[in-house]
Amino acid sequence: MSNLINAAATALICIGPRDEIIEFAIGHLQDIMCPHRQAQPGSACRCAVCHAITLHQSSAVTWIEPANDYLLEDIEPVFNAIRYQLDEGARHAFVFVNAHLLSVACANRLLKVVEEPPRGYFFMFLANDYAALLPTIQSRGTVTYQSVHQTPMLGGLLAYFTDPEKQQDPAGLDTLLRNETISLAETRLLVHQLATIIDYTQYRQPALARQTLDTAQRNFPQAGGAQHFLRWLFMALHAARFIE
Repeated sequence: MSNLINAAATALICIGPRDEIIEFAIGHLQDIMCPHRQAQPGSACRCAVCHAITLHQSSAVTWIEPANDYLLEDIEPVFNAIRYQLDEGARHAFVFVNAHLLSVACANRLLKVVEEPPRGYFFMFLANDYAALLPTIQSRGTVTYQSVHQTPMLGGLLAYFTDPEKQQDPAGLDTLLRNETISLAETRLLVHQLATIIDYTQYRQPALARQTLDTAQRNFPQAGGAQHFLRWLFMALHAARFIE
């Protein structure tokens, strides 16, 4: 479910409707903290680790969501926690819900620890609008998720990779790609979104579909290669879905 290429990042930004990005954050945390999902990213798991993360009860995740705007006292749990050194290989996440409500004072207080967190600690900032985040957070975080509903063109393109009828219409995809300019950033966003929502049970060759998406997330195109990359991805997933 999560963005594999950003698995080692220490400051991630997720943009979109609140419930949607919380769901993504839970899946990302499960992918990097559950041994089973580390071996098989995106797979279903009902272990104690995943269950605790889903219920916001994991000792390895600190959820921070004040009722109103953030105050300095709301972020103190971060500094109380990082006084303790984590064991080798252990991870601890701080998840800021409604991060667009962080005050300048809070962002400045977090600045140094976000830039250079102690080993194993990392941050996730969830917001409904990237532009509403303070520049301090924008410049130090990697956007790992953004709702396609906020980018209508990507929503239409995504349908060619998920809708069974459109997945059998390469000519339609070709027309869309010729009429639209797709940036590398948009291509990455589409692939990460696809990895979030794909249902492998609908594929005749689910292992091939999983391998294709894993390859896509690890080998994004160079400048000017987005259209060729998306055509390759479309045909590879088409084969995995419809060919025995």
